[in-house]
Amino acid sequence: MPGLASIALAAAGIDAAMVAAIAASIKEWGCSTVSPRARARARDGSENQRPWPADKVERWSIDRLIPYAKNARTHTDAQVAAIAASIKEWGWTTPALVGEDGGLIAGHARVLAARQLGIVKIPVMVAAGWTEAQKRAYVLADNQLAITGSGWDPELLRLELGELKVGSLEWEREQAAKESN
Repeated sequence: MPGLASIALAAAGIDAAMVAAIAASIKEWGCSTVSPRARARARDGSENQRPWPADKVERWSIDRLIPYAKNARTHTDAQVAAIAASIKEWGWTTPALVGEDGGLIAGHARVLAARQLGIVKIPVMVAAGWTEAQKRAYVLADNQLAITGSGWDPELLRLELGELKVGSLEWEREQAAKESN
């Protein structure tokens, strides 16, 4: 019996060959959302990875970015608003991935949120040397990887949310005490 991910992929018109192609593109071109420490480890001896195509964060004008017109991933207004709230709370934590020509490869929703917030410059990483086919394949791979095969451990989630709620109440009390002094 096929798994839920297989059913979802089939419903989206993505067959096993496309999944294999996406996985191969990730192996061939790397992944843009890996920590600097993991990047260093990958550079120091991984035989299964090419050199990092995007290894330096730059700040670019948002007007310089060209959204990919054929991006199949959609974003609701609520999702963009949630991303904007996240950026306001924690700042910009993941650079957008762009081609050397400014074409947006990954980060379309973050760019929409940035526009909503009036942010004029954002962090980007440039995927140097990629062909148009590589960029197009990675747009699909990056979006599909974010939704395929992931889930929550309900018990760990419950514990973490409970601890955060307690921590949040303690922080609010500390802030109130500081403000009253």
